[in-house]
Amino acid sequence: MKFLLPTVPNQVFETSEDGKASELRSFDLYQDDNFRFYFNNNFEEVVYNSDTYQNEQGHSSFFLSHLQSVAGVVISRFGLHSKVVEVGCGKGHFFSILGDSGFKELRGFDKSYQGKDGRIEKRYLNRSDLPLNADVLILRHVLEHVQNPVEFLNELREINGKHCHFIVEVPSTDWIICNHAFWDFTYEHVNYFTEESFQRIFEQCDITQVFNGQYLLAIGDSNSLSGSQSLQKSEARSFDELYSDLSSHSSPLYYALLHGSRLWIWGGATKGVLILFHLLRLRADYSLSVAGIVDINPSKQNKFCAGTGVKINSPELFLAKVESGDVIIIVNPNYEVEVREFLSGMCTKSVSVVVLT
Repeated sequence: MKFLLPTVPNQVFETSEDGKASELRSFDLYQDDNFRFYFNNNFEEVVYNSDTYQNEQGHSSFFLSHLQSVAGVVISRFGLHSKVVEVGCGKGHFFSILGDSGFKELRGFDKSYQGKDGRIEKRYLNRSDLPLNADVLILRHVLEHVQNPVEFLNELREINGKHCHFIVEVPSTDWIICNHAFWDFTYEHVNYFTEESFQRIFEQCDITQVFNGQYLLAIGDSNSLSGSQSLQKSEARSFDELYSDLSSHSSPLYYALLHGSRLWIWGGATKGVLILFHLLRLRADYSLSVAGIVDINPSKQNKFCAGTGVKINSPELFLAKVESGDVIIIVNPNYEVEVREFLSGMCTKSVSVVVLT
């Protein structure tokens, strides 16, 4: 499965022209035969601009409940007395939840961190940090960004310097396959993991589906971590049908477009940006029917998205622009209840709602 993608779909731009001119790179999916994870064979390192990269999802009450649930797993499994290190803590939202929960020995690392929590160091973890002496190493939505992920985990084990447990959260490729959600294949994710992947990476590993199945949460024992191995790659041809099914799996989009309806894409993160990107590459003239993207993240609002340059609107601005007969596409079914509650309470126009799965 090979096509072009915006390099960083969660990057926002000041003008539509800048968004349209943003970098595209080649995505070509292969599988590692040793650990059975998929990876982009054409991947090259992505450099993030912390000022324009906006991937925070914590503004959603549904996502916040997910974070609290994962924090609850950490507490129930390891206790508040454990020394916890979060590797790649982003904007620090989950880290703050752990701190508020009562963890006393808490440390974080992320080069893109923009807050003021002194426990988070604005850099990457490296061998100068040996020994970390953590009981728990947390990697939420980190491992999918790292080339040679098993080698990376082994390096973290060495830097930690003692027995520990890894808590790893990643998007579920099993969910992508089941739902034909090809728009979840994004360039900035070099790796795509399944439950089988973690069963091979750790001999002792508990794996659960979280976030309504869209994510995997794996808890692995460092003593059971497999050694690093060279990639044994084979082409992942079975995924080609996901991309070729665009027309059938986006039939609500086509129905709306054929009947002259204006489209609003609700969700300006990876899913929304990429479904719109694929749609407009299929038919550039569809851009005339796209009214805009809606997102509740203030850092994205009044900016323009990668690949297409479509404007990202606040819900309030959406209410001022929406017209009767418009179609709202909810790109992530997990947020359907939130969006429908907002529309029923605030939107006075007669609109249709379509939920993509």
